[in-house]
Amino acid sequence: MNKKLFAILLSCATAANLYAQEQEENNQEATTSQPKGFCHWSVQGHGGLNFLKGVDNNGYGYFDGYNLNGMGGAQVEYTFTPYWGLGFDCTYNHNDQRWYENELVDFSLFASVNLSNLLAPNRQWDRFSAYLNLGFGTCLTSWKNAFYIEDGKRTDIEDKTRFSRPFVQPGLNLEYNISKSWAVSLQGDMLIGMTESGNSSTMAIHPTSDGGSILLMGGVGVRYKFAGDRNIRNVVPGALTAQATNNECCSELQRLLDEYKNEQNKLSEEVAAMNAELEKAKADNKSLKKDLRDSQDSLDALNHRFRAYVNKPSSEDLNTINTAMARLRFETAKAVIMKGSYANLDRIAALMAKNPTWNAKIEGHTDNVGDPKLNQKLSEDRAAAVVQYLVGKGININRLSNQGFGDTRPVADNKTESGRARNRRVELEVIVK
Repeated sequence: MNKKLFAILLSCATAANLYAQEQEENNQEATTSQPKGFCHWSVQGHGGLNFLKGVDNNGYGYFDGYNLNGMGGAQVEYTFTPYWGLGFDCTYNHNDQRWYENELVDFSLFASVNLSNLLAPNRQWDRFSAYLNLGFGTCLTSWKNAFYIEDGKRTDIEDKTRFSRPFVQPGLNLEYNISKSWAVSLQGDMLIGMTESGNSSTMAIHPTSDGGSILLMGGVGVRYKFAGDRNIRNVVPGALTAQATNNECCSELQRLLDEYKNEQNKLSEEVAAMNAELEKAKADNKSLKKDLRDSQDSLDALNHRFRAYVNKPSSEDLNTINTAMARLRFETAKAVIMKGSYANLDRIAALMAKNPTWNAKIEGHTDNVGDPKLNQKLSEDRAAAVVQYLVGKGININRLSNQGFGDTRPVADNKTESGRARNRRVELEVIVK
């Protein structure tokens, strides 16, 4: 029997999946295209009371019970369209009956039909919905402390029997939306147990003296709908059409919506083409990013050249700087600037203060007379002395750099006095940021 039950459940699940795929491919619903993702999912917890009426066909006697017992469970549902969905339910029922104690754990796959959307798709109220559910599954049953009475004599049944039984489960669910994410419901279900008919292997419903049971369940539930206002369970089909109609700025869109059913196949082809273009765009994404980086680098270089060109020193400024550096004098063999050179250095400081985009590179040089190491040290100290003077005139030291080259870069012949005089020099090069 378990193998037959598994085959039936697998067949139902396969049929439901194929139907869902067909619905999605053909888009034959009354609404526009629907969003994907968790907006199709919802979960519910429920609890309440049950009433069991049953007959056993194993020879132990007549089992019945008229008291109410507790039940509770949970379910998850995938809503394909505003009209219907599929779900899975697990419910626990306890039955403390007259002749035995019974515990049932029910597992079922069910289809849920939104009767409100089906019968009144253009209704204005969307807080309330009625759902018709039809499920099929199996229950894991165990009973204990059973006995029967025959000819006024009570006989206890010691065996604690555990077995599974398939069932069908019709039900009605009245749901009220507290918000777009939460809803409460009143629900009633009838679980009709199935047994084997006679000695054959044919499955049949036997809620009467042939064996089987009917379990009536009623209670309340709380449902959470993922994605809030985008959840499919919140959609009233007529509201979508009304919303598009009331938008005066979307007359062309309304025309397309009116023709939507006749253009479904064409639209599907266009969407497929767009997806192909999107995949191609993703494949070219790295190349486009590289081109963008190269373009930005070129633009930065061009901006730098433009700034350097605009802010470069004029011929008059260069003449002032070169004249001042040519007239720069130091005490013999020392890095002490002579007072007669102050005025020339002040002119350079004034130009740099006026042009904040200028930086200065200051280099010191000597002739080849004396120890080369001392000449190197002297050239470095004289370049540093010029830097310190300009800093003292308010020029930021970060705009200045200095370096000494000793006698390694002569510009004239060191064999003559005039040549050695020209080689003893400090040069200043303007660098535009």
